Amino acid sequence: MRLRSYACIAGAMRVKIKLRNHNNWENQAQFEPTSDTLKLLDVMENLLRAFPMKTSMQPVAVAIALSRLDQQGHQTRSLFDEGRPHDKLNQIIDSISLRYGRNSLYFGGAHTALQTAPMRIAFGHIPDLSIENDD
Repeated sequence: MRLRSYACIAGAMRVKIKLRNHNNWENQAQFEPTSDTLKLLDVMENLLRAFPMKTSMQPVAVAIALSRLDQQGHQTRSLFDEGRPHDKLNQIIDSISLRYGRNSLYFGGAHTALQTAPMRIAFGHIPDLSIENDD
């Protein structure tokens, strides 16, 4: 939602997991630039599938960063682009979240994680409370 609020798209994602044993695990991917929540969730899921599920690999922090940012509409669309089938869905979810508060409508897979990652103030970003407030 934040990406769309800036009228931006992203073409790369990096996932970094800090482990209890003081090691880090990370994975990254490049993709057709998008701001579609479902496509971004799919990329994240594919990246996390490579995480080694060992009992010694206990995560303590997760960071997800989007890069290859551009203004929406400034990119050349792929010849094989399927269009943007979820644009209306994203607009509806964003408008409901703005009107009734964040997480008043969300994807079902996120249900158990809604309260696990409260808003943080990053070094280079002060959250816009109308979009990112924890309520």
